[in-house]
Amino acid sequence: MNKKLLLPLLLIILTLFMTSCDLQPGTSDFTFELIGDSAYEITDYTGTDSIVEVPSSYKGLDVVKIGDSSFSVKVSIVEIILPDTILVIGSDAFMGSFNLTTINLPDGITLIGSNAFAYCSKLDDIVLPSSLKELGYGVFSGASSLSSIVIPEGVLKISYSSFASCSELTSVTLPASLTEIELMAFSSSGLVEITIPEGVTKMGTNVFIGCENLTIHIAEGTDMTLWDVSWNQSTNSMVVYDSGGE
Repeated sequence: MNKKLLLPLLLIILTLFMTSCDLQPGTSDFTFELIGDSAYEITDYTGTDSIVEVPSSYKGLDVVKIGDSSFSVKVSIVEIILPDTILVIGSDAFMGSFNLTTINLPDGITLIGSNAFAYCSKLDDIVLPSSLKELGYGVFSGASSLSSIVIPEGVLKISYSSFASCSELTSVTLPASLTEIELMAFSSSGLVEITIPEGVTKMGTNVFIGCENLTIHIAEGTDMTLWDVSWNQSTNSMVVYDSGGE
């Protein structure tokens, strides 16, 4: 073979070999984006599996974020398995994946972005990690099968429409750390009883609108100065002021 042709051919073979080495097992259906120079986020999933296990690393670096809209409207997915390396779930991450029923949220996650699980209508149970500090707006809106939720200590705010139209949601536990509940946070949900922590000093408008026959427990002495005058527009609701916050 002509030596002039041999060198380019060898370079092509070497390039293909190096590219194949970069494709570690279990990553071909994912698109990754480098965060700085120390970690990766997943920006897209192109597979069709019903059970998806997210890789913990790529090219020797941790995968720390589920990127914005990366799994949105992936109707084939029933279960997501997240690695312990995940710290952030981006906005709209799983929005509209209406067949999703099961997902683990590892301890270490500090932020779940806006609309992350919106319209995941078959998601009936989820455990929020103790590390969580922030929930974006509309995070579970339209998750119509969700029946209960415990918000961990450290979360300061329930954002706009976070649990709107969660029609099966009957049990919500709010943390003592909570200071604010924004407008329409629980609108048209299935709540029948809720206890507002004493530290909640800001309450938006129409927080419980569309919740019929709701009993709201408020600790005596709670500072309601900054509560919107229209915070409670639920039908036939009853507000109970509990002494000692019990």
